[in-house]
Amino acid sequence: MMDKRDLQPEIQVLASFFTSQQLMPAKAFAALIGVKPETECQMRARRQSPPFFKSGASAFYRFEDVAAWLKQQRFEGEGGNAGKRQAVKDMLA
Repeated sequence: MMDKRDLQPEIQVLASFFTSQQLMPAKAFAALIGVKPETECQMRARRQSPPFFKSGASAFYRFEDVAAWLKQQRFEGEGGNAGKRQAVKDMLA
């Protein structure tokens, strides 16, 4: 892990701000859920992501919103459907 002192002063200020506000950049959220940044961008456009903040062309998520969203994504099989796979597009329809 990189030490904060290794970063340029401007980056240190931004890193401190995002940490203090508990904000996660969109690219970090995409990596967390295992999708490409382009897919995460499409999810945002379709309102299939957690609530987010925009700053210019950048998007940020609050950690608590991501945690709540992840809990909502949990799927538990029911009775005869246990073990059956379902396409994500069908689950979102």
